[in-house]
Amino acid sequence: MSSSSRNDNNCHSSSVDEETLIQMLVQFEKRLNQGFNHELQDLILKSKLFSELESVLCNSEHTTQVREQVAFAIAELIRFNKDVFVGQVLMGQTIRALLSMSSPSSLKVLCSLIKSIKSPLVDEIESNGDIFDIIKLLKSNELCIRVMAMNCVLEIGYFGRKEAIEAMLMKGDLIRILVELQRGELGGDLIEVGKWEEEESGGVEVLGRRESVRERRYLESHPFASCVARFAVQLEVGEGLRQRERRALKQYILKRVREACVSDAEAATIVAEVLWGSSP
Repeated sequence: MSSSSRNDNNCHSSSVDEETLIQMLVQFEKRLNQGFNHELQDLILKSKLFSELESVLCNSEHTTQVREQVAFAIAELIRFNKDVFVGQVLMGQTIRALLSMSSPSSLKVLCSLIKSIKSPLVDEIESNGDIFDIIKLLKSNELCIRVMAMNCVLEIGYFGRKEAIEAMLMKGDLIRILVELQRGELGGDLIEVGKWEEEESGGVEVLGRRESVRERRYLESHPFASCVARFAVQLEVGEGLRQRERRALKQYILKRVREACVSDAEAATIVAEVLWGSSP
């Protein structure tokens, strides 16, 4: 057999192996999604499956598709039993691997993990300096990555403690970046479509207030609309800050908005949204 034929066979075998692995991971996720089971958990722990999954996730020699499927499996493991598996996420390299991939799917998993693990994971992200990598992704050339990074920023805003929020605002220059995103063609002002109006019929409950159908449709085509105020609301209603910290950080946000805006009209609009969108 010629060397080219052997190479072709190896490539085909590798492709088949990856397809098989992906199917196995999908089936594993479906089984986890059926609910908690002691026998299954014992099997996972004895086989050290989490370490195996994390090893694949961190190995750049595997295809992005395989690594993303592994990331989804890890997220499903956390939902399966957060108390048992969360420690392995916090002590391992999962978060760093997800950020190094920086794909829409890996950021979606990161967002999911922040929601599941909450403040302890945000603390870990902040202590490792990974917050700045997330903020950098807001400047990505790929829209889907910018959107997913924005989702991560909003979740960090909700669950983050003072140190994490200050890192975003003061070292990461987050408000300036959000103002620029809001100024762009995919931004805009939700105040124009009734974001801060009283409850409307046909809406859904979001962050303790009624989100109108009109607003949700606008956000689908303008994902960075009113992103400064949306971030401020996360701090206001979130779990990570004390009341006095919320007040101080809100004043800092307003100050940075005025510095980042290019006109008095722009500053007035964003300031109004921040003030009306969260309690004074």
